[in-house]
Amino acid sequence: MKPSTPVILWNDWPALASWIGLLMSWALYAGLPLFKRGQDHAPFFPFVVAATLVLLALLAWRIGRVHVLFARGKEVPGEITGLWLDRDRGRLEFCYRVGETAYHCWAPVHKTARVLALEEGLAVRVLVDPANPRHAIVRDLYLQAEVTAASRTGSQ
Repeated sequence: MKPSTPVILWNDWPALASWIGLLMSWALYAGLPLFKRGQDHAPFFPFVVAATLVLLALLAWRIGRVHVLFARGKEVPGEITGLWLDRDRGRLEFCYRVGETAYHCWAPVHKTARVLALEEGLAVRVLVDPANPRHAIVRDLYLQAEVTAASRTGSQ
């Protein structure tokens, strides 16, 4: 089972914000000549490059984190304990156990149909970092819809 990068981009708010920020930075820079005719735009270029590097690093970290948890994470049962949304983003809270220790974790999410389907008390599969059990994600948020549906029916 592997996560889908487009699904990560769509459901993970920081990943989506980084991707949109990259596109917007370059669109604004490309559009500068339309608004500031006859002026030199070269001084803005270092700022656009710096923003690009920061946003690419954040994007790579968010996507990489999910991929690493899918590759090395331990799958455990968990439960949704809360979902708070404000406009297009929110916070998904969930709990799980590793051994005798209970953990409560949260993740920044984008308001999507998949996120809206998660409700308090819903049982979920959680991928936990064995080296640091406080780092975890809700598995099905990052899988293709067909894989998620198959895992619910048990025909995986």
